[in-house]
Amino acid sequence: RIAVGIVVIVVLIASWSHGLGAWVLLRTTLVRPPVRDDDPRQLLVVGTQSSGTTGMTDSLKQLGLEVEHENSNSAETLCRDGTVSWFHGIRFFPGRASDASLDALCRRAGSRTGFHPRMFRNARSCWAEWFGWGDCWAQTCREVLAENWGCAHAADSPCETPFARALLQVRHPLRVVESLGVKFCASADAPLNRDLAALLAGLWPADAARFGPPDAAPSTDAARAEPRSSGSRCLVALGWYWTLYHESLLAALKSGVLHGWYRIESTPSCEVAKRAGFDSTRTALFAPAAARYARACAEGVP
Repeated sequence: RIAVGIVVIVVLIASWSHGLGAWVLLRTTLVRPPVRDDDPRQLLVVGTQSSGTTGMTDSLKQLGLEVEHENSNSAETLCRDGTVSWFHGIRFFPGRASDASLDALCRRAGSRTGFHPRMFRNARSCWAEWFGWGDCWAQTCREVLAENWGCAHAADSPCETPFARALLQVRHPLRVVESLGVKFCASADAPLNRDLAALLAGLWPADAARFGPPDAAPSTDAARAEPRSSGSRCLVALGWYWTLYHESLLAALKSGVLHGWYRIESTPSCEVAKRAGFDSTRTALFAPAAARYARACAEGVP
């Protein structure tokens, strides 16, 4: 019991120290001015899952930039220079979130593979559900999705968190599907992972059938009828995910609300940061970030 008590005390002290450190970094001016949810950030990079967003986040951090992966919640994370994300791409989706999408994406924890409201904002009112999912998070989920879905196109209700530059990161579709297949396809003839299927069906309810019924298991007869049908339905579903996502993002690019695109295979982080405006104190929202970019890229950081 004494050992358990000591462990608990150590964990509490570590948590308190981490919380204090985060508070100093994010809420005081000792390091840099705090950034609120509605304050502008420099860069938003969007791209599908497995398009290399994690690697790009790490590369931008090596330039000394405060960039987070899948998070624009500046009250809890160091994302004051920007965000690299697949899910933040919903701001470029057409229209507004339908009731079908809100119901599907917010009804249960498992249906949110790759998404949580805390990725967008701090929700202290839901502290009682911090490690679970209940009515508070479900309501916050609906609010976050309703506010962010298609907001880049809405002049009358712009996005809560503005970004000076928004870029689309593209990776070869076969490499994306291959990578996602390893994560979400149990076998060539298996259905798509049920949680991802539920998430994608929520994002594109009109195309839900393309991702398969999330709770259905493949029957032996069906497997025989479509032997390698298409080697199959899991990979085909992932191909549709790539297609539908880029369909929306390319339309946003054409309309001008998305500012540009690049191929991850041939675009280093210094070039991405340059396109975002970090290369000049005139275009950088935080001058020291421009200085860090210039120093790192001059030293040969990729």
